[in-house]
Amino acid sequence: MLFASFNAVRALSRRASLLVLPLALLALASQPQTARADEAQAATGTYDISVLLSSPEDQCFSPGNNRAIRDFVKRRVAELNSSHALNGRKLSVTFRDDFQNAQTSIENVRSAMRDPQTLALVGMPGWRRAADVFKQIGKEIGDSKIPFMSDISVNSIFKDQTNVFTMRASQEEERLPVIGRILKDQKFQRPAFIGVKDEENSNVLGEGLKSLRDTPPIVADHRLVVKDNKIDPAELTAAIADLKAKDVDMVIIALGGDSNAQTLREATNAGLGVPFFIFGNLENALKNSGLKEFPGDLYQLAFDGLPGLYNERLRQQILRNDTATWLFPDRKRTLSSGWLTGKCKEPDGGENENVLDPANLRAISRGTQYADMIGLIASLIKEAPANEGVNSLRQRVVEGIGTAYATGLGMYQGEYDNWSFRPDSRTASRTPVIIIRPRGTQSVRLAPDQYVRVRNDSLRRIQTLYMDIDLIRLHRVDDKEKSFFADFYLSVINSDKLSIANIDFANAYIDPENNGPQFTVTPLHEGGQSDAYPEGSKIYKVSGKFNFKPDFSRFPFDTQLFSIDVQRKSGDLPFVIQPPSRDLRDKVADTEGWAIADQYVGYDEDFISVIDTRGDTKSVVPFYKGSYSWIMTREATDYYLQVVIPLAFILIVAYLSIFIPKENFEAIVTIQVTALLSAVALYLSIPKVASDTATVSDRIFLVDYLAVSLMIGLSILRVSEYIKNRPKYARAIDIVHILGIPILVGVLVVYILGQSPAQTMSTARFM
Repeated sequence: MLFASFNAVRALSRRASLLVLPLALLALASQPQTARADEAQAATGTYDISVLLSSPEDQCFSPGNNRAIRDFVKRRVAELNSSHALNGRKLSVTFRDDFQNAQTSIENVRSAMRDPQTLALVGMPGWRRAADVFKQIGKEIGDSKIPFMSDISVNSIFKDQTNVFTMRASQEEERLPVIGRILKDQKFQRPAFIGVKDEENSNVLGEGLKSLRDTPPIVADHRLVVKDNKIDPAELTAAIADLKAKDVDMVIIALGGDSNAQTLREATNAGLGVPFFIFGNLENALKNSGLKEFPGDLYQLAFDGLPGLYNERLRQQILRNDTATWLFPDRKRTLSSGWLTGKCKEPDGGENENVLDPANLRAISRGTQYADMIGLIASLIKEAPANEGVNSLRQRVVEGIGTAYATGLGMYQGEYDNWSFRPDSRTASRTPVIIIRPRGTQSVRLAPDQYVRVRNDSLRRIQTLYMDIDLIRLHRVDDKEKSFFADFYLSVINSDKLSIANIDFANAYIDPENNGPQFTVTPLHEGGQSDAYPEGSKIYKVSGKFNFKPDFSRFPFDTQLFSIDVQRKSGDLPFVIQPPSRDLRDKVADTEGWAIADQYVGYDEDFISVIDTRGDTKSVVPFYKGSYSWIMTREATDYYLQVVIPLAFILIVAYLSIFIPKENFEAIVTIQVTALLSAVALYLSIPKVASDTATVSDRIFLVDYLAVSLMIGLSILRVSEYIKNRPKYARAIDIVHILGIPILVGVLVVYILGQSPAQTMSTARFM
């Protein structure tokens, strides 16, 4: 009976399983496709980021910008994957180039969105193609919920897609308010605008200027037809004549490329000598116009490439690395059909080999910006649980940008830039600086007045300090204490309300006895009328002790960076620094034991994170500093005399001992052991540097220890009974002893010294 019951239950269970299995399959099939993809993605732990590029359609050259983007993005992804910072996840990157074709760009975006492994999209330069893309598939982009860190300059294009951000600053929220403040504070009364007809970017600027509050109204607005980057001469002549007739006192032009140059040339010929505000590069516009100078002031907004200034973080990175990895010239594509048809032309001046050439720096800037977006995305998913799927991670990134990195609340500290985004427009928060080329001058500089954002999102006017530091003497460099003494003249112009008491030397050495900086200031001239000094200038002589951050990996054949960092003592009253042009700076100084390889002025932006515990709110306060820096190479003559030459003699004596007859084995070993001990004693007697890694000096001594120790070992083998009874082995040891050791030492020395020239930066074209 029991057995029959068991069989009945088993049969029933079989029938039930036949019913349950289809139901289970049906339920599985009814699950959302995205949920299954999410689970699969969580299991694999590999996520892809699509980087959208745009190369020239004819492909005569491989653009340096795109090569830099590819290089820096690959580096950043490799660093993130090797550091295990993503809680077990890995990142991959797919580069998608549209070759300046809108339809290809659409297909690239769709292809990325169809890939279930896509975590985010980065890029898409060129607002015209972006406008076509968002017009056709904007809804698909928004519905995908995939974070999109675009490179679009007109934020109205993606205003409906809440998952789309841009690395560019907003025309409406950044550029236009600054222009409005210039018009107001400089008391212009009759501004005019010239733009491109039926172009979105130009329309945004033109209409935005009209809508600015508390600014003088636009008295003339001309939208010109631009074809093949040129304006019809008759139309342009009529527009300039109208501006003259209306007695305008400022002209804002947003035409681009050769059209800007054409407008400057026509205005000069017509005698319209009022200030021009150029959207674009004013130096290129003036150069392409063929004019030696313009009869009015020229203005421009800039976000990087400041006149006479370098990004301090970038310069320090270049100093510490092989300069070849920082060169991104446009490379000739020999397979392009344009070279056969004659469409492609060789560039003027050949391939650029100067790391600090403006074009190369722009390429580096673009590459690091894209890499920063990869790092920003990674920073927002690194705390996510290991089993969290791709859809949840996408949402985490979109929400995190709007909270953790919202303007005024937080910043992502990138490799060379700091990033935050405006919550409403989702554009990068980057207030531009104002560049001016005053009438009658031959160089551009920062305008006397600049503007920064404050906590209530209004613009505060700050001062540009035209400052120079003329180094007189740099001495008493202490490698252990990582400090140096410097004597210099500090001159400041355009500083009616500023004295030396308001300037803080940020890297001044702090004396542990009195917790104060060690420097003295002697005023030489503090403004006022003078026959000897320029009007409005203040001159001080400063002597003090400063810190530096050495890299001793190449000691004693090293090149170090010595800088004097200046910033405002009060963070509530910031300023920006404009140094004199490079050819006017004094490059002569007394440097004890060092030779000057280069001199530059850098800038850096940092921020203070402030938490209001009363309301548990967080905010960030940016501050700026300037660095007057000297790259110096250590003079190694003393090291050669005190170390290299004695070590060479010690090694030669030890080597010559092998030619003593084997019967005098005790004498051979005594000489070699004495040589080894002498090398050790010499190492203990020379000055050391506080380095966490082996220096070149350490490696030189290690080569000596190795060579002498091998000699001792080979000498012992030569007299052993086992070797004596085997002549072939004895001859082999003799060959190694006589020929092998010199070759080995020579190879190691060449390798060590070849890896340690007087720093890669001093041997490249940086001047």
